[in-house]
Amino acid sequence: MRHHAATALMAAAAWLPAGWADAGNAEIVADLQQQIKRCWILPADVAAWTRPVTLIFKLNRDGSLDGLPLVERQEEFAGRGAVFAMSATRAVKACQPYRLPVKDYEIWKDVKLTFSAPGG
Repeated sequence: MRHHAATALMAAAAWLPAGWADAGNAEIVADLQQQIKRCWILPADVAAWTRPVTLIFKLNRDGSLDGLPLVERQEEFAGRGAVFAMSATRAVKACQPYRLPVKDYEIWKDVKLTFSAPGG
């Protein structure tokens, strides 16, 4: 199976609990997205997958995962969709520990991040 690095979009809109989205926090979101993007290798046969997948996960203060990422509405993803979701999950696991500002831990400890394939 051929793979290529994804130049994926990760939507910040579905990121963390409402009420914290200000300009300072947008920088934290962008930083986390960039770190994950470097680790995301999208299988070529799902590169044109059109449905975004949302992962929910918790981070420890040191930037490591606290448990495994969960796929939101996982029952809706089968076949190529499941492969797409697994590629996003692998990226989240592979990139840890994340380098994020410890002083802002309360902001980034609970993550909800949406992944979309290029052109999806």
